Amino acid sequence: MQEIRRVLKPGGRFFMHTAFLQPLHEAPHHYYNCTEFGLRHWLRDFNVDCIRVSPNLNPVYALSWLASKTEAAFTATVSPQTAVAFAEARIRDFASFWRNPESWKSSLWNSFYDLPPAAQHKLAAGWEAIATK
Repeated sequence: MQEIRRVLKPGGRFFMHTAFLQPLHEAPHHYYNCTEFGLRHWLRDFNVDCIRVSPNLNPVYALSWLASKTEAAFTATVSPQTAVAFAEARIRDFASFWRNPESWKSSLWNSFYDLPPAAQHKLAAGWEAIATK
């Protein structure tokens, strides 16, 4: 951001889209997914005209992209039957997973743990790191 600010002429404007909730893509150069708070921090030295969810970044894109990639991963790495069970699940089932840990006993929940590490890496909600100096 400092370099963008440096090279913009006074009054110069720029436009950007950022990644947030999406499966891994552009490997191995997918470095950052950004929250609104992170974007506001990046732009702290600019006069921000607008930060919004543009039509092409509507939540339906995140949900449908992740669902598509997950179904494909089940088909390719677990079983076609698991992919069908995933595709036939209701959104309510996934909302229940978030709200009710008792639902974690279901075969649908546990099928996500059957995905091999490479598939989990592309669809993960986040990362854990353990490091030593």
